[in-house]
Amino acid sequence: MIIRKQSKFNQIQNPDSWSLVILSGLSVFYVLFVFKGFNIQGGESYSGHSLFVRAVVFGVATSLLFGLCEWLAIKFFVIDTLMKRLFLYLIEIILGIQVTFLLFNYFWEGTEWSVAAYTYFLYEYPSMVIFSIIISGLIFWLKEKRQTTDDIIRISAENGKEFINVKPSEFLYLKSSGNYVEVFYLSNDALNKTLIRNSLKAVEQMHLQHRSIVRSHRSYLVNPSQIKSVIRRKGKSELDLGHATIPISEKYEAQFN
Repeated sequence: MIIRKQSKFNQIQNPDSWSLVILSGLSVFYVLFVFKGFNIQGGESYSGHSLFVRAVVFGVATSLLFGLCEWLAIKFFVIDTLMKRLFLYLIEIILGIQVTFLLFNYFWEGTEWSVAAYTYFLYEYPSMVIFSIIISGLIFWLKEKRQTTDDIIRISAENGKEFINVKPSEFLYLKSSGNYVEVFYLSNDALNKTLIRNSLKAVEQMHLQHRSIVRSHRSYLVNPSQIKSVIRRKGKSELDLGHATIPISEKYEAQFN
């Protein structure tokens, strides 16, 4: 099976995104209203809002902000690695600090507009959303780990916006082609090819732990489970994949013996 491009609708339904959006707002509300953390002042603020209303506003604002960041992020790149996910968390926390600080000063009519007050938010806000971030990160990590097993092989473009998913039982090999990688796979027992803009080296680095992608030549990565036999003639070796034959460099020949 091949999936050319994941739709934005499907991406935004990712469980790690939704867990972050929902839990972040609930965490902020719980810490402020139920737990009454950071010695938060009860009663009405200068703007006339109760603690309950303020806690709800802070919680809803956090959920909306995180949701907006998640939705906007997938418009520009696919969040397919843990590093990208962690970077997005950092952006969301930084923006969350700014928004909650502005709301805080709205409720207290600008009386807390100072560097000292802002400094408190630099550690108070992250501590309120850290639980939701841990849960979201754990869900993403488990999903990423599952995708690096034999269930699926994802070949991504260098811009991260496009990729294809291939089952190991259908994946044959990759071939370097200038600024592109040619992905060869089976569909209904017929050989198919798809171009992905990336380097063979970059694809190899992304799949170092995947046993279905092994280098056989400076221009080829092969799926060992698809090898029918090793052909040796006139001092050269090739891999017979049934639907295709690809070369083996002397440097990598030993691992196919």
